[in-house]
Amino acid sequence: MRAEHINQRCWFPITPAIIVSSLVLLFGLYVGSYLLLVTPPGKPGLFGPHARYRAGEPFTPLFFFPLEQIDRRVRPNSWILPRKE
Repeated sequence: MRAEHINQRCWFPITPAIIVSSLVLLFGLYVGSYLLLVTPPGKPGLFGPHARYRAGEPFTPLFFFPLEQIDRRVRPNSWILPRKE
């Protein structure tokens, strides 16, 4: 019984590191997939001039809404529509 108790304690310091690294990996995948899928207005897109994302159009804007708002503040010039003269 005592050996089992010692083994459980040995895993405790490793568990937070695994959880934190998993969350960082998931956040990296979220941001990376946003950057791969987004097409700001005025940039040539694969799926027409009005498509903001390269795939998953009905749900993608909802899923990436927080990152798109941050992106619009960080890179405002990329989101300005070009003037038609």
